[in-house]
Amino acid sequence: MCNVMTLRRLVVAAALAWVVLGVAPAPTRAYTQRFTVGGLPVRWSIAQVPMRVDPTLGGNAAESLEAGRIAFGAWGGIEGVPVLALEGETQRAPGYAPAGTNENGAYRVARLPIGGTALAVTVSTYRQDDGVLLDADILVEDSRNVQLIAEPPAGRDRRRYDLASLLTHESGHVLGLGESMDDPAATMWPRLALGETAARTIAADDEAGVRAIYADEMLDAPFATGAGCGVSGGGARASWRARTRLPAALFALLVLGLAMSSRRRTARRALVVLGFLIAAPWAGPTATTARADAGIRGVARSVATRWEGGLLVTDVEIDSGGVRGRLTVPGGARDGLVQRVGDALPPVEGTVLRLAPPDVDGARRWETDSGGSGFGVWRLAGPSTVR
Repeated sequence: MCNVMTLRRLVVAAALAWVVLGVAPAPTRAYTQRFTVGGLPVRWSIAQVPMRVDPTLGGNAAESLEAGRIAFGAWGGIEGVPVLALEGETQRAPGYAPAGTNENGAYRVARLPIGGTALAVTVSTYRQDDGVLLDADILVEDSRNVQLIAEPPAGRDRRRYDLASLLTHESGHVLGLGESMDDPAATMWPRLALGETAARTIAADDEAGVRAIYADEMLDAPFATGAGCGVSGGGARASWRARTRLPAALFALLVLGLAMSSRRRTARRALVVLGFLIAAPWAGPTATTARADAGIRGVARSVATRWEGGLLVTDVEIDSGGVRGRLTVPGGARDGLVQRVGDALPPVEGTVLRLAPPDVDGARRWETDSGGSGFGVWRLAGPSTVR
């Protein structure tokens, strides 16, 4: 027989178990890295990486330089890791010139070369054969309200995104890190909330990741696949739901089981309602599953990459059920160089892709069965065979 005291103890024990299982500490290795096709780490071969900033990044040149100083300095002092050295204002446009002079910098641009809700993206150019980085540029979306804001306790500014926090995150990409999708406390977590300044200080996971990149031994971590660094919202919630779905379901079942064993009608009803309330937020498909089921599905039949200014652009001819179209994706490989725009690389010939419905700016998110993803512009070419 289950009396009231026993019932209360069981519910408390179940609640504690759910807290332990559902809100478990972040994994010891949430960071991700970037690798060449041959499995070599993408990283700098120099001890000091010169960096410059666009004077229009912040409200004025002084603010822009201060944000750069905070962001680049956050990664300093880690043994064996290159120093991101701020050398003043940039004098050049973003992008890489294979036969010219280049600068690594942080720029404010009218429109990012990717779609979606990204605040910023890092464009990295490296040698295809050995993964040595040659150039890295941080691009910040001009239409976003991004400025250097005061840190607490001066008060949280919920109207703007912190430029220093955003640049600190992107600086991790400059050094070769991908996103930390499983550790919201990490600077490399790909979401930034209005007024948030915590990302200015790198976490233990960030330091472990950048140390691993520049370690002497061969690395074997998978690189991340994504597009850019966005605002906080659905993505963060979907990730938390995915991690806590099983513990929450088990707890809900336990509560419902206790309800069935209770002899008190009032307690039984209350426990049934509680069980359904616990299960409801985790019911239904996650955002990733829903996105994968929508849009166009096709096969990449041919791939061609070209230079447009300092950026590589890849045209992917896709056959979707007899309908031919072209997906134009930023980044790619050409002339022994690879350029990543964010973490994404364009799909290769023979890849099966899913294209989501277009965003408001016309860009479509694409995903592959192997986990690759990014954004591109899709244009129909008519019902014919791909040539």
